[in-house]
Amino acid sequence: GFFAGSINGYSIEQQIGSTWTPLAQVIEQNFLNYTVSGLTPGTLYNFRVAAITTAGSSGLDAIEIIALCSSVGW
Repeated sequence: GFFAGSINGYSIEQQIGSTWTPLAQVIEQNFLNYTVSGLTPGTLYNFRVAAITTAGSSGLDAIEIIALCSSVGW
């Protein structure tokens, strides 16, 4: 969505049940990725992200993610 002001960082939330839970508030303009641990491969997770600007926060944009394994131990 549209927002005003310069981006100063981002707010990230995860949906757990019917509740949105804050995960992080990252104050970094060039933020490109965030790691969430404890996810089960093949499970659908819902997250949402908002830009934090000099004019306040943007609207929250929802993202659906299916967890993938990032490493496998043998």
